[in-house]
Amino acid sequence: MRLKSVITAGLLTFVAITMLVLVLKETKPSPASTSSPPAAEKAATSPGLKLIACYMHGKVRCPTCMSIEAYAKEAVETGFGDDLKGGQIQWRIVNYEEPGNEHFATDYKLAAPCVVLVRMRHGNQVAWKSLPEVWELVGDKPEFLKFVQKNIRELLAEKPQETPAEASKVAVTASGPGCRGSSTWGRPGASPARR
Repeated sequence: MRLKSVITAGLLTFVAITMLVLVLKETKPSPASTSSPPAAEKAATSPGLKLIACYMHGKVRCPTCMSIEAYAKEAVETGFGDDLKGGQIQWRIVNYEEPGNEHFATDYKLAAPCVVLVRMRHGNQVAWKSLPEVWELVGDKPEFLKFVQKNIRELLAEKPQETPAEASKVAVTASGPGCRGSSTWGRPGASPARR
């Protein structure tokens, strides 16, 4: 009977320590999500910015999530390298579970990590498109790259019907935690037309 009590106490102690480690690990910010460089803040307000390609994710990141992020970044860099260098397109990574970024999940109707394309005009968000299909294409990298590039080209080619009221809906603002690039280009709750 005494052996059973010792084993039970040992297992409970192990479980308690494991839970404590997991809680501490989850509450500690990752180095990648602390802050963004000042240059990104300046670029966020660039009048030449036409499109933000963004990978939005939560705190927990599986290998598939990491592949989607890497493939999407590669699609933007290989298909639009000159536009990236010139500041017309920006690549950003946002943790929508970080404080201040929660509105992205609502604004872009995200049920899971996703690639989101945001069309900008005169420093304002005028259209957006989420690409949940990337989850189906992640097993076929060439098709994934073509899909993301095609959607960027289509969104850039659109001529949004923008009224003065729409232009003032969502303004570009400074960066915040949880994002490499700039985490907040729209105010919480503001969501322009989805394309």
